[in-house]
Amino acid sequence: TESCSSNNPCSDREICQIENNSMICKKVPVYQYFSEQKTWHDARDACVALGNGYSLAAITSSMEADMINSLGSIRAWIGASDLNSEGVWQWLQGSETNNEELVYKKWRTHEPNNAGSGEDCAELLSSGWNDQTCSDLLPYICQYRTGV
Repeated sequence: TESCSSNNPCSDREICQIENNSMICKKVPVYQYFSEQKTWHDARDACVALGNGYSLAAITSSMEADMINSLGSIRAWIGASDLNSEGVWQWLQGSETNNEELVYKKWRTHEPNNAGSGEDCAELLSSGWNDQTCSDLLPYICQYRTGV
């Protein structure tokens, strides 16, 4: 079995991942923080409106989590939700019809908990992720992922 750590064929702008026992290189996403406060749906739409494949941030590895954390201690919307099915969290990639399962997760302790019901959208905190009411107003993080 090949290992990315011992034989990484990727450039410094790519992430090495093992899929089907083969090493593949994926482009590192570009993240952009927006301090303007919006609901989760409005933040999603604002990211998509940037064009060129932008969406709310999807954090799919510890390396990507480190990249997001390098933006500083922030509280912001990210692109995960369980709007389609309660308790089934997915990353939104652009439009609502293109979702992917959360493989990497960084929930805070006892989260997601749907406290008070209706906490269907994910926010990023310095201590991890939290499920939050989608109508709350928060800053947000968009991403652009090339060559995926």
